[in-house]
Amino acid sequence: MEKVKYYLALAIENRNKGRMNEAERNYIDAALSLLSHAKSDDTPSRAKDIRRAIDVLDNFLNVFHPSDTGSGDDYANEGWKILNEVGISASRLEKTSLEDVAGLSTVKEEIMRRLIYPIKYRDLSKKYGVRPSGGVLLYGPPGTGKTFLARAIANEAGAAFINVNPSSLYNQWFGQFEKNITRVFEAARLLSPSVIFFDEIETIASRRGGYEQDAASRRGVSQLLIEMEGVEKTRDEEIFVLAATNRPWDLDEAILRPGRFDIRVYTPLPDASARKKMFENNLRNIAFSDGVDFDDLASKTEGYSGADISYICRRTVIGAFARSVEAGREIRLAGKDMEQTIAEVKPSVSGKTVSLYEKFSGTSGMSA
Repeated sequence: MEKVKYYLALAIENRNKGRMNEAERNYIDAALSLLSHAKSDDTPSRAKDIRRAIDVLDNFLNVFHPSDTGSGDDYANEGWKILNEVGISASRLEKTSLEDVAGLSTVKEEIMRRLIYPIKYRDLSKKYGVRPSGGVLLYGPPGTGKTFLARAIANEAGAAFINVNPSSLYNQWFGQFEKNITRVFEAARLLSPSVIFFDEIETIASRRGGYEQDAASRRGVSQLLIEMEGVEKTRDEEIFVLAATNRPWDLDEAILRPGRFDIRVYTPLPDASARKKMFENNLRNIAFSDGVDFDDLASKTEGYSGADISYICRRTVIGAFARSVEAGREIRLAGKDMEQTIAEVKPSVSGKTVSLYEKFSGTSGMSA
């Protein structure tokens, strides 16, 4: 089986370096080696080896010889089929744009220039030799809108959004975790242009050799790096890798090298202007009995995350709904209801935690 692993690793390396003829030969050699091993094996694993050989050949055909008569929809359907097989369901994007993201003006400007413009203005970007490079790492306290921002980026780019929950890919069986990661990137090629979003990436890309990381995780990190290098070197593919983490200091240092996550974005707790917009967005369809002062609400919630503000709004609205049911008539919200909830709900992120992110941001990444 060592020969099989050797051929597969060589196939991935050659594919990522653009040596497609060599990669094609490596895939076939890997499948033939599996079949040869199965032929000489009388144990129950024989059938498993044959199935693995079929999987290798299927992947080879999908990558190197897709149907010439297939339409874009055929490729997309095949892409979502692959993702479903590794536990990722189709993600339907809401009509979200970067304008809907409260605050983060510097971050949004940088993303537009380095990611969105080269996609929207392809011909012009080619004349200037500009193309999206590397990936985008979003880091910051929980509840600061990292996933929402990732969805907005995909929407702005007109790209398929592949939301990867690391736990759906993880598998301790030898080689399966790496295979799942490779299949995600194969699906992304079929769905191109596409955005792969790894949420909580520290769960699969923590520091290699750390006490929390097992052998499967270490191999997964290596495979992820190989795939990202392949995306960077293959110029005709529109695949963009985004990731989010609440613990950037735990990431494998190799993940942060050039060509991997070149854009590192700190998503801090929202400022007063962003908090005001969050209150307005959360309550835009709610009728108040009196005028609500959104500036005042924003001033009373310094240190609160976007998730905290959403919770405050939801809790207050549910309270008004319950009172209306119990009274048998509609009871509209009042500004004092919001103020009472704010007094009862404490910020979920401590000042000590914020200082850790600011310290990391001072040495790595870019601040909003």
